[in-house]
Amino acid sequence: MEKGVSYPTALRIFRDRHNEMKLFSSSLHELATNNSQFKEATTCLSIGTGCGEFDIEFIQKCLSKLKEFIAVEPNRDCAKELEANFKKHFHGNLTLEIFEMKVENFVDLFEKSDDDDNNYVSKENIHDIAAKKKMDLLNGKIDVFIAFHVIYFLNSGDRSRLYDTCFNRWLDPINGQLVFANAHGDNAIVGLMEQLGAAPFLTSETIKQELKINGVQIVKELTYRGLIDLDGYSIDHLNGMFHFTLKNWKLNSEKVSNAIKAVASNGYGSFVCELCVC
Repeated sequence: MEKGVSYPTALRIFRDRHNEMKLFSSSLHELATNNSQFKEATTCLSIGTGCGEFDIEFIQKCLSKLKEFIAVEPNRDCAKELEANFKKHFHGNLTLEIFEMKVENFVDLFEKSDDDDNNYVSKENIHDIAAKKKMDLLNGKIDVFIAFHVIYFLNSGDRSRLYDTCFNRWLDPINGQLVFANAHGDNAIVGLMEQLGAAPFLTSETIKQELKINGVQIVKELTYRGLIDLDGYSIDHLNGMFHFTLKNWKLNSEKVSNAIKAVASNGYGSFVCELCVC
C-alpha cells in the first residue's frame, strides 16, 4: 500500500470505484420484508466490520429495536472510525463493543475445553469487565450475526469453525439468523484475481454450498449487479485491498493492466454480489 495511506483510506478508494452501497441499501427493504426476526432483534454480532458503513445501513433499515452491537475488527484505524461513525449515527443510544482482533482469533475464544462443559468462553483472555458482559451475550443470545464482505478472508478450516461457532454457540437457537454479503462468481474482481494468477477468490456460491453441507438452510437470496471502474487501479491499492489472496504474488504494472483489460475491456467490469439470510 502507498506509504502514508491507511487501510480505511484504501478501502474508501476501492468503494469509490463502484456503487455497491446504493445497490446494497436498495436491497435491504426486500431482505427485511416479512422477517419478524429482524423486527424483534435486540442483539447483533458483526465480524470484519471495517468502518461500519454497511452495518449502519443494515441496522437503520432492518433492526429498529437493536440495543447491543458487538463488532470484531482487527484494524485499529477502522475500529476508531467505526466507533466515531456509531456515535454520529446513533448518538449513544446503541451500546457498542469492539473486539480489536482477527476473526479467527475471536473464534478461538469460544473453543470448548475438555474440562469446561458449560462455559464456552475463555474469559481469562478477556480482561475488561464490560467486555466480559458482552461475551455473555455470545452464548446463544445473539439475534443477528452479520458478515459483510469478510468470509473470504478466512481459509477453509477457519470458515468451518466459524460456521460451527455461529450456529452452535453465538446465535439464539430458535430465532437467530446469519446475514452475509459476498462477491458472486460473475464479479469482475473474481476474474481479475484469476487473471493475476492469485489464489482462488471465495465466491458466494462456495459459501452457500459450504453452509448447506453443514445443514444450514438459506431462507433468502438477493443478487445485485452494478459496475466497478478498474481503469488505472494501482498495484498498491490492489495489494492493500486483496492482500489475503495476493500476498505471495509479485505484480507489475503491465501484468495488472493486462488483467484489467481481460475482465473490463472498456475499464468497467461487472460488480455482482449476493446478500443472503440463513
